[in-house]
Amino acid sequence: MPPTRNSTRGPFYCHCLQHCRGQRREVSRKTYDGHASTRHEPLRQGTRSRPVAP
Repeated sequence: MPPTRNSTRGPFYCHCLQHCRGQRREVSRKTYDGHASTRHEPLRQGTRSRPVAP
């Protein structure tokens, strides 16, 4: 089924860490789709778990 007119409308914004350095920026639909896997990765910096005191 081809995409509907509303699903291909922009603008599209990406804030992935790998390509956009976490900065929200306007991108094309093709770029938005291409960055999808890196956009949804959890933030890795500063996520070390520290032992909790009993």
